[in-house]
Amino acid sequence: MAETGEEGIPGSWVDKYLELGFWHAFVVSLAVIIVSEIGDKTFFIAAIMAMKHPRKLIFSAAISALVIMTVLSVLLGFITTIIPRVYTFYASTLLFIIFGVRMLYEGYNMNDDEGQEELEEVQMELKKKEKSTDCDSALIPLL
Repeated sequence: MAETGEEGIPGSWVDKYLELGFWHAFVVSLAVIIVSEIGDKTFFIAAIMAMKHPRKLIFSAAISALVIMTVLSVLLGFITTIIPRVYTFYASTLLFIIFGVRMLYEGYNMNDDEGQEELEEVQMELKKKEKSTDCDSALIPLL
C-alpha cells in the first residue's frame, strides 16, 4: 500500500514540499522578502534618508535592521514549534485582530495635514538634488 502523507493522501504535496531542501527554502524566503519589502514604508524611509545622509551609513543601518528582524522572526518561529499549534493559532489570531483594530483607530484619528510637513521636506530635497544635477550636466560639455 502507498504511503500516505500528513493529510492522508498518497504522496501528498506536504511530503513533496518538505523534500525540496535548503535552496528551495532559501529562494522562496528571498522572494517573499523582496516582494514584501519593496514599496513598504521602510523602503521609502530608507530612500528618503539616503538623500540626506551618507548612503553607505543608511544602507548598513537598513541591512542591519533587516538582519536583526530576520533573526528575531526565526527565533519566534522556532518558539512556535515548541508551543502546541492550537495555542499559536489563537495567539496569532488575537494579535492580528489587535493590530488591525489599532491601525484602523490610528487611521481614523489621524489629522488631515499630518504627513504634509514630511512631504514638503522631501519635495524641497528633490528640487535641490535636481538643481545640482542640472548644474553638473551643464558643466559636462565644457570639460
